[in-house]
Amino acid sequence: MFIELSYPIGSGTTVMESALRPPEVKARSRISEGKHSNTSYIEMFAHVGTHIDAPWHFNENGRKINDFQIGDFVFSKVLLIDIHTEALRPVPVETLKCQESSLINADALLVRTGFSKYREADPQRYVNATPGLSVEAAQYLSSLPGLRCIGVDFISIENVKKGREIGFPVHH
Repeated sequence: MFIELSYPIGSGTTVMESALRPPEVKARSRISEGKHSNTSYIEMFAHVGTHIDAPWHFNENGRKINDFQIGDFVFSKVLLIDIHTEALRPVPVETLKCQESSLINADALLVRTGFSKYREADPQRYVNATPGLSVEAAQYLSSLPGLRCIGVDFISIENVKKGREIGFPVHH
């Protein structure tokens, strides 16, 4: 079974920071202007909607997204866990450790907190009050040898404002 996980992208898409422009389709050629076809450019910030942070994002020597093969993003042992958390409350390591018997066999982990309900209903809360993972949770997950991917239903793996203040330890 294949499951596609994706947020739609459009002019009303929630973006990470208010200074960032939402996605925009820009005309390249139009039949109405005498061109042979209608073509366009899509301009958007790389972190709009569902996205993948490659290791290079926070590690100058890390792999870039184009260094991966498409097969690297196909998983056969996906674990979905529900973890309730509140705004600005990082997911604690204890919540993950109690799932260790399942986590040890997973190649991908999807964390559903329910925080995604704010993506459209309250974009400012979704962006600014993201719970993220605790540093201890991130360290624990990175120690699991078979785990290759972590997906979350909040805008970033850590609260961006707090992470910026302390050097983004969860990203690292």
